[in-house]
Amino acid sequence: MKYCTIKDFYKNIYLPLEEKLLIDINDYCIENQQAMQEEYIGWLYKVVHASNIAKYVPLERLHCTMLYTDIFSGNASMSCYVYDAQGSIMTVASLSCLWIMNLWQDFEKQICDEREYIRSVIHPVMFRCYYPSTIRKVLAVLGEYLKVWLALNLDKIMTGILLTSEFYVTYGEYQGEQEVIGRLRSKVNLLKYIGQDNLPDDELRYRFFSDERYRVRKLGELDLQNSKFKDCLFEPWKFENTDLQNVVFDNCRFHLTEFRKVDLDGAIFINCSFDMCCFQSVQADGRLGRYPALFVNCSFSDLNFVDCDWIGVDYIDCEFTHAKMINSKLDGGVLNKIGIEGCSNV
Repeated sequence: MKYCTIKDFYKNIYLPLEEKLLIDINDYCIENQQAMQEEYIGWLYKVVHASNIAKYVPLERLHCTMLYTDIFSGNASMSCYVYDAQGSIMTVASLSCLWIMNLWQDFEKQICDEREYIRSVIHPVMFRCYYPSTIRKVLAVLGEYLKVWLALNLDKIMTGILLTSEFYVTYGEYQGEQEVIGRLRSKVNLLKYIGQDNLPDDELRYRFFSDERYRVRKLGELDLQNSKFKDCLFEPWKFENTDLQNVVFDNCRFHLTEFRKVDLDGAIFINCSFDMCCFQSVQADGRLGRYPALFVNCSFSDLNFVDCDWIGVDYIDCEFTHAKMINSKLDGGVLNKIGIEGCSNV
């Protein structure tokens, strides 16, 4: 046991234990991501489809929240509030998240470990005022996963439900403190925006494009953050100086497509194919605290990487055939796979 000030205790004991808690929460989400995603998405689907009112009254927003008071009471759960266009709550539902309690209780036990302090000088109760801040950080970790799950599934969840032209999913500890983690907007024709300048930043964000064929054009300096392309074909096509952060490409085909000076941080490609494509000076490795791009079940054939620093970009169950690298860096595992398949690095 030892004497220490509250400031020393907070800096040397509380903060490291808090960081460990957040790492444990993140590790749990990684290990159980598939099951958690299915549970969360299935729960939201049941919430919005359970009420017949949602089939006749347009919905404007879902708000998901987890109160720190629930964790204090030992009953961690996520609540969902369903709002119509007038802001009236149409229904409320909750999803048990008791797995958090096991990790939280371990955190509290370590905070209260008397071997780290002299109890008459410092008592664990002095640090309960920091608990809400710690829980908000836990919620922030969960929120990052919810964003990805909704990007992949929100359109499926809301199938058959009347929506306003601007539909949101928000997330926050209190109903008054909210972050947009999902959004559905009316469809637009992407081609009509080609060549347009000075568009509002929000004009093309969170848009949904499906079953489209994009050919022989160049998409320039447009902001498509958080949009989704599903079952689309790009041949030949060029993205140049386009902001594709957090964009989802689901079952898309890219043939003779060029990505030049494009921002792909946080972008997700699922079941996509790339044939005779080129990535040149593309940002995708998650700098400035952003997530790197993710490729899942994708195939790459006759591909060129030029001036791309992609250390940290993730590839899951992807195949590479005849790739060429020029002044580029990729993850070691991918380099090994490329080398095995006769690809070259110049």
